Amino acid sequence: MKLLKPDYYLNSVYDFNLEYLYEQGYKAILADLDNTLAPWDSDIVSRELKEWVNRILSMDMKIIIVSNARNNRVQQFVKELNISGIAMAKKPFGGGFKKALKKLGLTKDEVIMVGDQVFTDVLGARLQRIKVALVKPLSEKELMITKFMRYFEKSVRAEQNTPNLPQ
Repeated sequence: MKLLKPDYYLNSVYDFNLEYLYEQGYKAILADLDNTLAPWDSDIVSRELKEWVNRILSMDMKIIIVSNARNNRVQQFVKELNISGIAMAKKPFGGGFKKALKKLGLTKDEVIMVGDQVFTDVLGARLQRIKVALVKPLSEKELMITKFMRYFEKSVRAEQNTPNLPQ
């Protein structure tokens, strides 16, 4: 169960206390795309997301998308947000995380992962010994396999007594 428990639980990425992360030595956020940064069925890069990413960058931190989504979807977001991304990351396996760390030139201790799925984002980060924050999914619309896995996530999420990041 420890591999399925996030270090932090947030309602959304916008609840991150970025100053706290910076003070703790984090230099980058590895962010899932679908239902973490944007609804699964939306191609719109919201103004709120753009402002949040710009705030991260202005703090001399980095952000990179690490997503199981196809390349064209990830590229649309990274282009508009002017950041890097890893598509087809195959989370929970480690390849996407390792590519992200290499691209950023950072170590596991200098990054935190944020995502909405226990069995891809949390498990994947935990297997790589990367700190991880779990957010509520932005939308109920998802791939069928994700909907299926949400059934198993319910019991894991219900059992979690996970701290929030300081506000």
